[in-house]
Amino acid sequence: MKFKNTNISATNTIQKKYLLIYFVISILFMLCLSTSTSPLYNIPYAGDTAMFQTIGKYWAE
Repeated sequence: MKFKNTNISATNTIQKKYLLIYFVISILFMLCLSTSTSPLYNIPYAGDTAMFQTIGKYWAE
């Protein structure tokens, strides 16, 4: 006689949800930490980033 264990499938679904939430939070965290190199922001910061961005814009013209 075979019994169907529904607790295992429910546990897997919960684990997949937590994994997805963890993945989304980690992506957002990395985007916040990499503001100087992120393609989402176009803010020139002080130092090398602003200098290289300015030089690159003039070379592109």
